[in-house]
Amino acid sequence: MSSVTYRIGETLAMLRSDFPSLELSTIRYYEDQELIKPSRTKKGYRLFSESDVETLRFVLQLRDQNVPIPEIRARMIDRGMLDHRHVTKRIQRAARPVATASVTRRVETTPVPAPTAPIAPVALHVVPEVSAPRPSRYSGEEFLSATGINPNHINNLQAHGFLAPVVADGATYFTSADFEIALREKKL
Repeated sequence: MSSVTYRIGETLAMLRSDFPSLELSTIRYYEDQELIKPSRTKKGYRLFSESDVETLRFVLQLRDQNVPIPEIRARMIDRGMLDHRHVTKRIQRAARPVATASVTRRVETTPVPAPTAPIAPVALHVVPEVSAPRPSRYSGEEFLSATGINPNHINNLQAHGFLAPVVADGATYFTSADFEIALREKKL
């Protein structure tokens, strides 16, 4: 008995009616995140089973509800849609909870003499410093400044469900959870 399979373009066409903003890159991204595992032809083309299409539909519905990828993965494991033993170490590391307290380092430098004489090496002293409590929410500008991530990367993280800003008092804010996720993604 042969099962029906679809190429990536056919899969995109089937899901576009329910998810008009869906792009091929998003499907590839979810494969990279190991949420779906289409088979491959000898030439390397992706072949999606009907089960793969339904899994994608489930992921996209959760994405539309702003559920982050680690939570989607956990829900899939709970429902038997994903075997946690087949998730790579890279994905497992990214999905680990982040500690709420953090230590930052302040770098102190020795003043540099005026360039009239050869410049002596500058001694750096790393001094551990406990950071102040983080705010519970950030405006867009505060978030960009605090994370140091460029706006395009922030948009990609939002588009793929990693960041889920909230609307409060008529303005959009990023949460402290978004902040931790952004910092973790910046390190990857």
